[in-house]
Amino acid sequence: MATSPMVYTIVLLSSLGMAWLVLREKVAKLDAGIAYHVAAAQRDQRKARFYGQSVWIAIAASSLGLIVTSVIATSGGKSTPTSQMCVGLAYGLGLWGLMVISSVWSQVGKRASLTNADGKSLIPHNARTGHEEQR
Repeated sequence: MATSPMVYTIVLLSSLGMAWLVLREKVAKLDAGIAYHVAAAQRDQRKARFYGQSVWIAIAASSLGLIVTSVIATSGGKSTPTSQMCVGLAYGLGLWGLMVISSVWSQVGKRASLTNADGKSLIPHNARTGHEEQR
């Protein structure tokens, strides 16, 4: 009995998605042994580095998935279990990349839309330190 490509897609997408979320939670934890403000600054740096690297890895994964799917689609051969597996895995890899990109950009949008205590103006950002300005 042949396995549907969608099974491979769902398995790969679920596995990569869970792994990315576990890594994200690990990066977002505060270090317990140091002062809160230092731990928060270090956490913010780790998160920024992680999100930046995640986007580039996700772009590469999506591109690779698209290329593999395109090559298999244009090969014109008959559908074999191996080609179905490759299509499913490539499609899952591409979907995972898009999921990561959308997740990161939604976090960027959420952060950019935070408002001050007045509820109207956006939080000013100090480009030199990477932290909010104190008033």
